[in-house]
Amino acid sequence: MDHEISVQHNRLTLLVVARTGPGGDWHRGEWKDGVMHGPGIYYYASKGQLFTGTWVKGVAKCGTMVDCDRDIAPEPPLFEIPACHLRDADKVLSEAAAAAVES
Repeated sequence: MDHEISVQHNRLTLLVVARTGPGGDWHRGEWKDGVMHGPGIYYYASKGQLFTGTWVKGVAKCGTMVDCDRDIAPEPPLFEIPACHLRDADKVLSEAAAAAVES
């Protein structure tokens, strides 16, 4: 079901039209043949985490995950997501996304 959702992340409020799923999870992004396919954002409501990345045929292939609502999530992960220390993380992600879409 599609809904308009307001989400706060890093002091920014995003107003998005999203497809909601179980437990308040939502996805905003591209779909193909009824499944997530291409770039998008997925919010895991129960864990308070936001994944931004690329999906192929409904499977997340590459992207970044950040903690954004851990303090109010009903089932937050035990540990926070560690910082990424790649020299050029954006380049790695863009190459991985391109390779995933080509496959």
